[in-house]
Amino acid sequence: MSEFYWSSVIHGPSKSGKTELAATSPGRILYLDSEAGGFRFVEGKRIAWDPMRGEVPEAGPWKICRVVIKDEITFKTALDFVERGKHPFNSIVWDSVTEAQTYFKRDKSATYTLRQEDWGDLLASVEGYIMRLRDAVETQDQLKALVVIAQSAARDDGKMSPAIQGAMKNKLAYKLDVTGYLTSVIDSEGEERRGLRLTENREAVAGARWPKGLPKPEVVWDPSIEVLQATIEQHMKEHN
Repeated sequence: MSEFYWSSVIHGPSKSGKTELAATSPGRILYLDSEAGGFRFVEGKRIAWDPMRGEVPEAGPWKICRVVIKDEITFKTALDFVERGKHPFNSIVWDSVTEAQTYFKRDKSATYTLRQEDWGDLLASVEGYIMRLRDAVETQDQLKALVVIAQSAARDDGKMSPAIQGAMKNKLAYKLDVTGYLTSVIDSEGEERRGLRLTENREAVAGARWPKGLPKPEVVWDPSIEVLQATIEQHMKEHN
């Protein structure tokens, strides 16, 4: 089991910087890409992998290994490789579960019209995939972080929450360590800054498991997954 790992869902409005934040995860990143959007602007050496055509790539001087997810079988195959444990990845990013659900729905019906039992299968499979990814990060020493990206959607009470269909959107807070709400704001000097909310307020669903004795900020400005994890891990080492 990893000495320290972090599992999270990051949600927020379109173009708020979720992909860029996920790319700050530690080490070599397996990037499960259903968006084909913000990835183009992520810095770092990249390689491509098609799990339907070849084995897991070897470790090398690259930061991100991108898998294009346009159907469920490709996602499942990549996940199967991860669960075997023989891979060079240190973090996993799923960008985004919201968009992936659309592709998975299309796999079940070309018209996107699902029978009741198909809806049940879809919702169960998405929940199962998130749990399998979390369990891989929990049990494999080389894996340090899981970041599941989701769009935000307003609940009945007006709060923004992860746009995941079914009961899973309400379970995520209990299944993963962090539910973070990412927004971009203009500061007093006219500069755009990203803020990751870690505590719930009237605007958005958010929350985080946090070590006792380490002050938890309501919002982390200009956030980095790797820096946040390193800060928490260092505190835990000093107090355990």
